[in-house]
Amino acid sequence: SVSNNDFIEWFEWDGGSSFSAPTSIDVLTYVEDPNAPATPDEATIAASDILYWVGEGTNQVVMAVNWADTALAWGYRFNGTKTVNDMMDEIAAADPRFSYTMDGYYLNDINFNAGSRTLAITPGNYWSSTNNGFMDMGMNQPLANGDFEKWADPTAGVIVDSTYDETYHYWWYTYVYPMTIYPVSVPAPADATIDASEIEYWVGEGSNQVVMAVNWADTALAWGYRFNGTKTVNDMMNDIAAADSRFSYTMDGYYLNDINFNDGSRTLTITPGNYWSSSNNGIMDAGMSQTLVNGDFEKMGRPRSRHHRRQHLRRNISLLVVYLRLPDGHQCRQPACRYGTLLRSSRNYRLHRHRLQRQPHQGLGHRMHPRPRFAEPERPQRPCCNLRHR
Repeated sequence: SVSNNDFIEWFEWDGGSSFSAPTSIDVLTYVEDPNAPATPDEATIAASDILYWVGEGTNQVVMAVNWADTALAWGYRFNGTKTVNDMMDEIAAADPRFSYTMDGYYLNDINFNAGSRTLAITPGNYWSSTNNGFMDMGMNQPLANGDFEKWADPTAGVIVDSTYDETYHYWWYTYVYPMTIYPVSVPAPADATIDASEIEYWVGEGSNQVVMAVNWADTALAWGYRFNGTKTVNDMMNDIAAADSRFSYTMDGYYLNDINFNDGSRTLTITPGNYWSSSNNGIMDAGMSQTLVNGDFEKMGRPRSRHHRRQHLRRNISLLVVYLRLPDGHQCRQPACRYGTLLRSSRNYRLHRHRLQRQPHQGLGHRMHPRPRFAEPERPQRPCCNLRHR
């Protein structure tokens, strides 16, 4: 008779007068259900579909990360000898959305934060890695040209095989990850800023200080403002306009109409048909009525157009930052400067008192069409290599 939880074992007998059962069985493998659904294919992505490449070199690798409900892929180019650890370090340095943490010699977590949520491993799970479909050495895995490296959270996988190791009393599971892998989008350029220690022209007196930057179409300038008590952006702009004859602004009722800067060679003004927007410490604020706090960074930006406002504002501000020096009549403190007033800029513009010279610039073009938060539009899934791996 058979009772609950009995273990029934059949073994081969050679027909002799005596027999004995095996003393141990190293591995037991289950019998597959012939009516079970077909094994799903392992998802992959071609290098030609990658949108964001990190690094330079003749070798290229695709790295995919499969979280519980999202799978994203980066491209990595390099020369010489690199490991998965090197690749992840360089991707983390180039893409502010990507990061990872270690627990000693082991990978603890991989994160992706695009602003609305952070992708992370399912609590209690662990990351597994494969190289071209086979279990690899994890962070120490050497990379070769054409490799496909995948990190996966088992929650996203489908178990297609399992083996019990009786020696160690442990089940080994074989997973496939059929979730479609999307190429990660190119990260948005970081919003330009300037530290208070770099400001050379301060207006006002007091124990509180604020930096105000104004971003026109092709030039961004910054002033420092000191005050006591309670002040608004309107108060600050009035005080700056009173102290610096080059700066002025106009209102249209309760709304800011324009901000101007005239150093004698040209007048900076808003592009016709556009409007000014403002942010305080990177967050949209109350505009002219915004109350100022010590350490604030107030920015007035001119979006390129009324469409895709957030993307264009970020792009224009990040093109360059120009640091404002003293008004006319004050001696420039830059030893090599031959001008009474010098506006020092990035490598793309050199703006002096009597001259504006634009130099060739490269690499400032950005993808302007917004993309989904974590994934690109769905693409047809490519045939898998049908490799089964642990």
